[in-house]
Amino acid sequence: MFFLYNYYSDKPFVRIVLPYIAGILLFKFITYNLSILTLIIICVLLIALLIINFILKNYLGKELWWGFGLNIFLVLLGYFLASIVYPKYSEIYHLKEKGLVCGIVTKKTEIKDKFVKAELEIKAIRTSNKWIKSDGKTLVFFDKDSESIKLNTGDWLLLNSKFNEPKNLMNPNEFDYKQYLAFHLISSNAFVRANEWVKIAESKSNFFVVRYAEKTRDFLLSIIKKMNLPDDVFAVTSATILGYHNEIDAELKQAYSSAGAIHILAVSGFQVGVVYLILHFIFSLFAKRKFIRWIFLLISLAILWFYAFITGLSPSVLRATAMFSFIIIANLFNRNTNIYNTISASAFMLLVINPLMLFDIGFQLSYAAVFGIVYLQPKLKSLWYSKNKIIDAVWSLFCVTLAAQIITTPLSLYYFHQFPLYFLLSGLILVPLVSVIIYVAVFLISFSWIPIIFDYLSIILKYLVSFMNKLVFTIEDLPLSVLDGIYLNITIMIFLYAILILLTQYFVDKKISYLRYSLIFVFIILVILIFREYKIVNQRKIIVYNIPGRSVINIIDGKDNILFVDEKLKNKELKLTKGNWIELGLKKEKTLLFQNVGSQLFLTNLITVENPNVWFYKNFYKFYNFKILVINDNTFYNLPENTEKIDVDLIILQSKAKINLENLVNKVKAKYIVFDSSCPKNKVKIWKNQLKYSLVKTHDVSTDGAWVIDI
Repeated sequence: MFFLYNYYSDKPFVRIVLPYIAGILLFKFITYNLSILTLIIICVLLIALLIINFILKNYLGKELWWGFGLNIFLVLLGYFLASIVYPKYSEIYHLKEKGLVCGIVTKKTEIKDKFVKAELEIKAIRTSNKWIKSDGKTLVFFDKDSESIKLNTGDWLLLNSKFNEPKNLMNPNEFDYKQYLAFHLISSNAFVRANEWVKIAESKSNFFVVRYAEKTRDFLLSIIKKMNLPDDVFAVTSATILGYHNEIDAELKQAYSSAGAIHILAVSGFQVGVVYLILHFIFSLFAKRKFIRWIFLLISLAILWFYAFITGLSPSVLRATAMFSFIIIANLFNRNTNIYNTISASAFMLLVINPLMLFDIGFQLSYAAVFGIVYLQPKLKSLWYSKNKIIDAVWSLFCVTLAAQIITTPLSLYYFHQFPLYFLLSGLILVPLVSVIIYVAVFLISFSWIPIIFDYLSIILKYLVSFMNKLVFTIEDLPLSVLDGIYLNITIMIFLYAILILLTQYFVDKKISYLRYSLIFVFIILVILIFREYKIVNQRKIIVYNIPGRSVINIIDGKDNILFVDEKLKNKELKLTKGNWIELGLKKEKTLLFQNVGSQLFLTNLITVENPNVWFYKNFYKFYNFKILVINDNTFYNLPENTEKIDVDLIILQSKAKINLENLVNKVKAKYIVFDSSCPKNKVKIWKNQLKYSLVKTHDVSTDGAWVIDI
């Protein structure tokens, strides 16, 4: 990157943040705890290299070595800071059994139907009759009662509970929940009963700002509640203005997602920008005086960051607040800042505070959207111009929406595998509507002490948000509102961004070479997809999923997706399998219930999967030549001595299986025995003990993850 220094001479933070990000990415792929001593030694060597370079500057390229040394330092800095904040899981070794833990609530609690969710920083652990200092963060789920719902940020707690290291269910291509928590600096979790904790103190200094911000948000929420809004209107209003999401139900969230407007429900740069514009308008009347400009700086920064605290310090709010802070400071000194430099400066500041924020999806999408608007929107807008101010404003908004969507689409497809077709419609209608809603809400809260103004603005806000919700549900009901199940891996995503950059440069510079290079990347993507299609058509798999308390067998033949379950999977449970189905390119699942398959009236029920390679009857299944025996009763508990030897490849034991495995393996020859995730732990322990002298391979889905075999 050092050879780009002259090109980026007016963007110093761009050339700083890029190698710094490279160091954080390096840590993700090669995780190692780099000690401070190692970092010091490397820095001393780099300084020595620069001194030698200065002495021999007539023989060596000074700029080359200076740039090289600085970039290496920034890469190491990113790697080192990421290794410092990444959870070490050290406290887990002392919490294998119940023990006393002292911790402090670091974040506003979330009150759910049956529990209260809190984030704690563990300060000390009592083990072997002594206290050990600790610094790990943990996620605690309290029984919901009159005491837990009153917990606040800064409360000191004493807990007597067992803490566990977060674990994934280990299903193929599932969401990595453990890594997600690690990137949020959380290294353990616990379920705490009402009699297992006590509040011992309140922190009145360390968390003063945070607690005051939370109380302020609660006060503002109480103002909105006084309006007696319908549930869905209150949910959207509180989420849009204050970042309060506890009232949003799954149906409402899905509607906004399908309409391509899910970002409206999250306080982001848009809302922060509105707050900035209001502040700028107020102080612009007095901006001629330098003293007033300093007051504007201090008050604006205080209000912007306080608003960020009120709304929960989400990555998008942090990014926007940091960026507007740099703009305010630059304006104070009458300097025209390069927008790329401002964006990079805000990103660098946030990533120094928490390097692992780089892997937050919201952080990535928000920065991508801003870059798309800054880079693409002017180029799109220049394609057409109207003298009519209204039409030109609509065209500008259209270009902003299109630019943000273009640049974020590869990321969205990679993470969510869906694309809202009517995003332009949402952008053109909903964005101006949200702007009006925010202004009305700000004025309503500001003048809530005047009854007549409060009443009229409440009515206006109610109808505006209700109208927006109806629009969202209307857009969701349009044909093909969402294209779902789209496959995109990280390699294709990178190539798509390369194509996007090359095509943009082609339209700007008109160089045919950019078009040629983009076509090369298109060809590579096609080759990848053709090879993937070949693998999909020829795949044959059997998967026993780890869905707690459930029996789930998945038979995959090419794109054919056959699912055997004990009862219909809920949406939450289906999410554990859908990531794998998208990766494998499968059709919609054909679900069959075990009780129907095993019924004595099977032939009269006319159950079929329309696949000649799959056969099943009662406890026996066959996929091509692979034979499976599923046991969920006492049918095979006591087979007669003269029973002919049964030969199968796989035995799957379910929750109600009543069997002596030592006797069974003498009558049934099998290569594998799988205990599915419905089996109680005590039964599995007994069964494993019965097989301790057997050579049959066993697999416990609950502890070892999903069982997968290619046949």
